[in-house]
Amino acid sequence: MNVIPWELPPPGRLKLNVDAACFFNQGFIGIKAIIRDITSMVYAAMSKYINGLFEPWTVKLLALREGSRFALCKGFVIQFVESNSQLAIGLVNSTGGLSSNDLITRDVKSLLRSCEGSSCRFAP
Repeated sequence: MNVIPWELPPPGRLKLNVDAACFFNQGFIGIKAIIRDITSMVYAAMSKYINGLFEPWTVKLLALREGSRFALCKGFVIQFVESNSQLAIGLVNSTGGLSSNDLITRDVKSLLRSCEGSSCRFAP
């Protein structure tokens, strides 16, 4: 997989960045998402907690799904989505199987298609 450095979205387009964290001692995960334009102006942001304990790559996939769902529900047209999880991005950009992670991956792909062809990138 090629590493693409952080970059601005094209003029007139928006970019969604997502991240997540595991809070194993408290029994939940935290997800955050931010939508920005070429000037880094924030159009919308969200954070949420999800009860449960998940593998780290599952948490990153959930962040991609919830961030994409947030953008779609708010009516934003997103050029691309970035995450710092190379594994999660690889799963979204590949063909999948039937594991629980593959089901989340399919949700992300479906949401991205609904966002008018958004792409998903790894940003270290």
